[in-house]
Amino acid sequence: MRTSPYGGDVVRLKNASGAWRRRVGSYRILFDVDSEERRVDVTDVRRRTTTTY
Repeated sequence: MRTSPYGGDVVRLKNASGAWRRRVGSYRILFDVDSEERRVDVTDVRRRTTTTY
């Protein structure tokens, strides 16, 4: 994510302003991107299981 925060399986979240979600295996990384400061703020990392949804 350091070189390209939008690479991989990344989707912008509909209900959160400016928030993004990246899937990595069974994990979901929720983050915000500040392109002016060239910064990625990871807000949460969660593991998706069969009971998550």
